[in-house]
Amino acid sequence: MEDKYAEVKEYNKLVRDKTIEHIQSQWKKAIFHIASEEEKFPKAFEKLREELEELKEAINVDDQNNIYSESADVLEIKNLIYEKFTGVMSQDDREELINVTRYLEKIVLQCNLDISKIFTIKEEKLEKKWWFSKRIILERS
Repeated sequence: MEDKYAEVKEYNKLVRDKTIEHIQSQWKKAIFHIASEEEKFPKAFEKLREELEELKEAINVDDQNNIYSESADVLEIKNLIYEKFTGVMSQDDREELINVTRYLEKIVLQCNLDISKIFTIKEEKLEKKWWFSKRIILERS
């Protein structure tokens, strides 16, 4: 019988609101905390960079479905940062968000993506996979 607690993975990242419940429903342990005011903005940007890397990986293996999915994730996190943190962003942060937007536009054109499909996937994920409103940082599981 497999010991589900034997392999503990370090994350230390922002996760969706119901991620902890999902982990625990699989009889696994989740160590987490709620992001402090000081850490929620940097963790959101870390999450954006993580999603960008996943998008690049999907492009490298030419996985069209995953390109759509990861594009929707990047868009979701970018919008979250813009909506929640505009007042605390530095000029460099704003420029990074502009560059993310340009990168997404480039991907849409190069991969011949349907932008409306990206928005639809993003909304479906928000309904099914939950939001990031609880500011949960998954430390390890």
